[in-house]
Amino acid sequence: MQSAGDAAIVYCRGTLSGEWPDGTTFTGIRFIDRFEVVGDKLTQQDVWNDIAETKAKT
Repeated sequence: MQSAGDAAIVYCRGTLSGEWPDGTTFTGIRFIDRFEVVGDKLTQQDVWNDIAETKAKT
């Protein structure tokens, strides 16, 4: 995904942990967020994670 113009591209990655609506806990769900910043404004955000694959296994 290429942005038009002079956008700064910022990536953030890591793992998520928390609790499902039924109260069971989860941990180790990988994520990557991609942000485009133009000037002082966030112009686009993309998010990828393994949450669907993790939930399907439970």
